[in-house]
Order: sequence, then C-alpha cells, then structure tokens
Amino acid sequence: MLFRSAIMQARMGARLAVDLAVDPALDAALPPGTLLTLAENAITHGLEPQLHGGRLLVRARRDGAWLHLDVQDDGPGLATGWTDGVGLSNTRRRLRAALPRATLTLTDTAPGCRATLTV
Repeated sequence: MLFRSAIMQARMGARLAVDLAVDPALDAALPPGTLLTLAENAITHGLEPQLHGGRLLVRARRDGAWLHLDVQDDGPGLATGWTDGVGLSNTRRRLRAALPRATLTLTDTAPGCRATLTV
C-alpha cells in the first residue's frame, strides 16, 4: 500500500493530503488489496477530479470484537445513482469468501464519501 500511496502522492503532489489515525497495535487479516481498493477509489473518484484535490483520512478502531476501518475523502460525495464498480464488486466478493460476517458500506458524508469496513 505504501508504494501505491507514494505513486498517488507523486501524481497529485500537494493536491493530496493523507491523514492516518490507526493504532499500530491493531491487527486484522484482510483479503489482499482491500484497503488499497478503498483508498484508490476515494482518491480517483473523490479527490483527483477536484482542481484543489483534497484530504484522505484512513482511520481504524476496535469496538469489542469488531474492527472498524474507515476510508474517507472530502470530495463531492457519491454521485446520484452510483453503483459498485469492478473494484468494489471484487472487494465485496473477496470479503464474503474470506470473512463472511464482514460488512462494507459507503456513506455520502457531504462533503465526501466514507467507506466503512467492519470485520
């Protein structure tokens, strides 16, 4: 993920700000590419199209046995009538296969969009 983040940062420069609020002690086994897909979607669909770019927030917290992972941007939010694209569809499929109780929700946060993965 760090390598791809560096590529996105190089491509967008000062237009991309990233905040990480993740306790290093948190541990979870996710299907490969899960977090990467959520971050890339937020950047590609939420931040990159904006002239001024924006901010990406990655946050993880534990709530009892559950881990909540949020990837949020401050872009324009979900487009009217949006549907899952290939990346989200594949991510949902991999989650169902590996972690049947996991949920992935997208929320329009006006401004922005938040993807929440609960494992």
